[in-house]
Amino acid sequence: MGETLRSVVDILDESGEIDNEATFEALWSIMSTQAERIRGRFEMTTDEGYRDLASYEGNDGWSGKLNAYVGEEMDWMIHSWMGEPSTGFSNMHLTCWLGPQTRVPHLAFAWGTLPTLWFYQDYLPRVDLCVDYDYLQRYYGPNNEQCLELRADEGLSWFTSRTLVVRQHVTESASCFVVQDADEPTRRAERIGQIAQLAEQRVTDWLAMVDAAEAVPVSEQAALSARDLHVRRLIAETDPANALGVRFFGEDLTDRLVGALWGAERRSERAPGGPQDPGS
Repeated sequence: MGETLRSVVDILDESGEIDNEATFEALWSIMSTQAERIRGRFEMTTDEGYRDLASYEGNDGWSGKLNAYVGEEMDWMIHSWMGEPSTGFSNMHLTCWLGPQTRVPHLAFAWGTLPTLWFYQDYLPRVDLCVDYDYLQRYYGPNNEQCLELRADEGLSWFTSRTLVVRQHVTESASCFVVQDADEPTRRAERIGQIAQLAEQRVTDWLAMVDAAEAVPVSEQAALSARDLHVRRLIAETDPANALGVRFFGEDLTDRLVGALWGAERRSERAPGGPQDPGS
């Protein structure tokens, strides 16, 4: 396995235009299928603070869609994409941040075309994994062998962010790869199928974790929720790829899109036990 150290911005700028519409449609379908599975498990409604971002447009043909959902068990779920697939770039997110009733890890998917095919799938911890060995083994141990097999795959290049804080939030059982052998159509279809299989299993395992979770004592829920919100905001605001948003959507819209990832303008109440919205 190799390693990709170039930033998303550099990869895009150094690549020529590639028509990735078919790849985008396939990837978006995979993500949407998993989003519907999750929405079928949790009672959720659309947050009114971001309804206007269900479809938006920027410069040079760039556009996007963003939907934010909330519920009693799901504090914040984002299902979104942005880019211009016909010239190469697309970026999709499915992030599910649970309420503080359990300590089950959150679910994070991101993938797309840079224009090179890439994918990230992970569980975001609610504890310090260096300290809580039982939590590490319970929620991350089952992915260990698969993680090692993927890292040994010569057609996959581990994506290493150049930003320290971003690297810190990627767990050791994540799938975080740039696909190096997807130029040929048949091989690309196989890799897209692989992403679909990995996503299907991740969501299946995650939903089982939720169903089997122990309750967090009410007295501890506010602190857990505050930690979740801090992590969510930190990840969203420090992503170096936000620079692409500014380039193609301008600073004001980009600020709203970044804020949507953590709920800066949410109108719904937070999950029971959670902190108040900033500024409320």
